[in-house]
Amino acid sequence: MPICPNCGYDLKEKRQANFTPMIKSLLESRKDSTQRIIKNIINTIKEYHPLKAKDIYFFLDSIRDAEDKIIRYTCNEYYNRGHYQTKGLPYLKAMIMNVDKNKDELRELEKKIHGTKPPYKEVK
Repeated sequence: MPICPNCGYDLKEKRQANFTPMIKSLLESRKDSTQRIIKNIINTIKEYHPLKAKDIYFFLDSIRDAEDKIIRYTCNEYYNRGHYQTKGLPYLKAMIMNVDKNKDELRELEKKIHGTKPPYKEVK
């Protein structure tokens, strides 16, 4: 197989693929608010850590299956805690993947902590 299906690396010509259109297509598959947050967080991380298009593509590819709501929540937590100053995209990816993996358990724990609404009973 001469071309890697995941990253587009051409094994025969030893030439790297152009990641910009692939990044654009991955971003366009998200909601506008999620796109804006991802772009802002990437630009913020670029101020502190050098990023290549390849790094951004692999980050977006790895969070492809995560929900937009989880990505927005995790990016806001990442930014509010100031992790962008010391940690890069791999840390943010791990945060998103852990929240996405444990989302059902977190919902169950929130139900235990906060309780649920009582069942609706009709008053006669």
